[in-house]
Amino acid sequence: MPRPPFSLTDDQARAISAGVAQLELDYPIDPQNHRPFVRAFIRLVHTATGRFYSPAVYRRLLGAYAQHRRPSTSTLAAEKAALAAETTSVEPASEVAATLSMPSALPALIANAVADAMAQSCRVDGIAAAQAAFYADRLRETELELRTERMNAAQLLAALNQSRETAAQQAEETGKLRGVVAAQSEAITKLTAEVSDLRKFALVAIDDARGETRTWKDRAAYLESQRQLDSRLLETFRQKAYRNGADIPELLKKT
Repeated sequence: MPRPPFSLTDDQARAISAGVAQLELDYPIDPQNHRPFVRAFIRLVHTATGRFYSPAVYRRLLGAYAQHRRPSTSTLAAEKAALAAETTSVEPASEVAATLSMPSALPALIANAVADAMAQSCRVDGIAAAQAAFYADRLRETELELRTERMNAAQLLAALNQSRETAAQQAEETGKLRGVVAAQSEAITKLTAEVSDLRKFALVAIDDARGETRTWKDRAAYLESQRQLDSRLLETFRQKAYRNGADIPELLKKT
């Protein structure tokens, strides 16, 4: 049958609320050690309800009455087991002796002792089973976290390998581009040298052309002056010939 849902009566809730207020004064917060407060809180709940509960129930009660107290599940389980062992009822030695003095009560005393031992054994077994279940849960959680971390590590390793391959490809492409750049740089150097030679040749040709042009200009000027001199001499000789009775050509007469 399923367990009934956990609940408190109004009187139990009031008793726990009032008791927690006193516990806050008696046990100030110690981040390094929650155990004294946890032991006192579990004792308070047991006094108010007459029962022990699972660590999950104690965590719910802490969330309701002392939210700033956050002990671990293992601390709750250990303190519950220790307090349960402390509160195991054992008959006083005087009562046992008095009972042993009555022979008729001996079988009942033996039966009670056996029942108490069995109950305590069952209680201890229950505590051990609860602790074993808690550690089994923690083991499963740890294994799940380990698998998750391994998957993350595998993904990171795959990404790292891919990055290395990409880096190798980029390095190879960079080497090729460096070769292309070196070839282009060499070609540019050669072209620059050729252009420099062509420029020098062009400058020399231009200078030669300028010298030749000056020579022809000087020669043309000399010939022009010579022509003018010849024209003046010719005109002088012609005038002299006309004065001496030479015939004037028909062409000159028309002009």
